[in-house]
Amino acid sequence: MHLSSSDFHAGIAVGFAFLLFGTAPGLPALFLFRRSYRRVRHWKAASATMVGYKVHSDSPDDRPVSVPEFQFIADDGQAVTGYPAFCPKNRRFRDGVSVKVLYNPDDPKKIQFRTFNDLWGLPIFLGIFGSVFWGISLFLFIHVIISGLKN
Repeated sequence: MHLSSSDFHAGIAVGFAFLLFGTAPGLPALFLFRRSYRRVRHWKAASATMVGYKVHSDSPDDRPVSVPEFQFIADDGQAVTGYPAFCPKNRRFRDGVSVKVLYNPDDPKKIQFRTFNDLWGLPIFLGIFGSVFWGISLFLFIHVIISGLKN
């Protein structure tokens, strides 16, 4: 197959476009993976009990948001009530339900659910999504370069 100069440049441009589309979700995936890894390594684990919902008005659109509050005993023996920074609106909890959480020892009110999906789900999804685009760009680069060398 003979590639003209314009076809070669177009192939390289499309390859770079796919590389950028892969980088857009790939970089956040790395940062989210790093954040989850640090939390698993440095935050403390506890079993927390749902104690109710608290209405917060600090949402970006200034509408009140109902956030579940959990109570647990920190390593220093103090009872702490905290809420997760992120909790999907469709995730509802009954009062008294027990969940595993990670909490920041420096600020125990900051908690994160200790489930695989809550810690690793988004970084893995974004990483796979970005890798597909990186794979396509790699294929395009190799195909265009090999085709260009044959000329």
